[in-house]
Amino acid sequence: MNKNKHNPDTPNDDKKNDTNETWEKISRYLEGRSLLEIYMKSSSIVTDNEIITFRIKRIRIKTGMNLLPISNPEISEEEQQELQELFKNANTALKKYFPDKRRTSFSFEDLGDNVFEVYKIESDDLHEYHSRPDDIDIVLEDFKRQQFERSSINLESIDNDIQQALMKYDIIPTSNPDIEMDKKRTKMYQELGK
Repeated sequence: MNKNKHNPDTPNDDKKNDTNETWEKISRYLEGRSLLEIYMKSSSIVTDNEIITFRIKRIRIKTGMNLLPISNPEISEEEQQELQELFKNANTALKKYFPDKRRTSFSFEDLGDNVFEVYKIESDDLHEYHSRPDDIDIVLEDFKRQQFERSSINLESIDNDIQQALMKYDIIPTSNPDIEMDKKRTKMYQELGK
């Protein structure tokens, strides 16, 4: 029996609580009056938490899609079609690149003279992991984080394509933010890290 499984003081529960608390702070920070403001704010957040990175990436893509000037009469029909294709590809990517359901099975493995209890964790998007019963919570959390990281990486290309299109049509600035904005971001990152 795993002693840590339902103990709220385990490191995994702390990580989950930290993730939830950090996400609440980021959600409040992302509130804005316009899609452009939300997009720009989401572009300024950097975190090493794979789950939060994935959520932010999806917000960037969703808001960026809605900022694309698809029906702008000032751009050519060919450019409008390219933007519609980008919108369609982004929509497909959001549906496709999401962590698959995890499956866990329990078995006994005979390794020479010893028989071990083993959990196997697998999904369609990641190789299987094996764990001893005492380590299942830690291994399961690591597996989950790996899935979110892989999904974020898969979304990177479409996120970059949207950003390039938004810069091309002057919806977002192409220059770097000024030093004051960098100072505000640095302060926000420090506060989120507490």
